[in-house]
Amino acid sequence: LSGLTEQELRTLYQTADLFVLPSTYEGFGLPVLEALSAGLTVLTVRAASLPEVGGEAAFYVQAPEPELLAAKIKEALRLSAAERRQRTEQGKAWAGAFTWERTAAQTLRILRNIAEER
Repeated sequence: LSGLTEQELRTLYQTADLFVLPSTYEGFGLPVLEALSAGLTVLTVRAASLPEVGGEAAFYVQAPEPELLAAKIKEALRLSAAERRQRTEQGKAWAGAFTWERTAAQTLRILRNIAEER
């Protein structure tokens, strides 16, 4: 899907049971962060930036092979209500650490360090 409004995207996240991103390359992994923030259980590949963005809250596969994905999807969908709630809370808390303010502050700190070195 493309061209969705923020509200349409939010509705999709809120009505989904699981978010699966079988990508082996992501510049940052914003879709994972959005899904965690929306309270979704996330399944992605242990590659590129995705483990850093998903942290302990996400499920991972080593490679995006159909059999591996299918097995992990089944595992994630079989979580008990308590386990799902725990993952949801963990994911929201984890995603909450990734703020634009924090990003801006860290970027500014790096730029100042570079400027001071010159």
